[in-house]
Amino acid sequence: MDQKKEQGNIRIVDADPTTGLPPAGDARTDELKRRADALAEQADTHGLTQERANPKAFEEDREILQYIAGEVNQLEVQNAQPGYRYVWVCDKRNYEQVQLKLTERVREKSSGAIVPVWEPVKGSDFKEAPECIDVQGWRRIGDTVLLRAREERAQAMDAYHEDLKRRQRGQYESNLLDAEEKWRRRGGGVQVHLNSPMADPSLRSAAMQAARAGVGRDEFYKQVDQKLREGAGR
Repeated sequence: MDQKKEQGNIRIVDADPTTGLPPAGDARTDELKRRADALAEQADTHGLTQERANPKAFEEDREILQYIAGEVNQLEVQNAQPGYRYVWVCDKRNYEQVQLKLTERVREKSSGAIVPVWEPVKGSDFKEAPECIDVQGWRRIGDTVLLRAREERAQAMDAYHEDLKRRQRGQYESNLLDAEEKWRRRGGGVQVHLNSPMADPSLRSAAMQAARAGVGRDEFYKQVDQKLREGAGR
């Protein structure tokens, strides 16, 4: 027997799909097509009622518009202090993104100390964005709060992220080139094309020799660049 149960406003029927079917032939084919059409219609109907987006999600937020739609765009921090960089960070999920920013550290050149990059613009000691202060002292627009960093620290963090991306990209390229070499030895026809100087076999071989001699990747690139410049000048 069919077992029927309700889930939301959708009725689910657990049944043998062959129940009630006519014998094999045109009649069975027609019945299966009718059932498929009925299921498709139910899916369309319930899909519309269950997945329709809330229209209010697309309405303009007056609270946010007051900060950005007037003569002064307050996303551009008022009373910004010289030598600082500012960023508005989402504070949803218990300030998860904010905490992630606040954990970033760099080594200060002058002292060699490990120092935080970002700090919250919060409280009466800060002059920035006074028109955006909330009851807790944060500078807030919608679900974002304001952080600031000394420019030299922000630049150091930018350099760290760029170096990290370069290293990751180099590792991916190295893995692809290793795979190409492996297939070549097996007689395969795989060829890797990379927008990278390491795609040149002679340069890659030179880089490996330099690495064995203790020359770092960046230093090796500088040496290659210098040789190219000298050669171009002849």
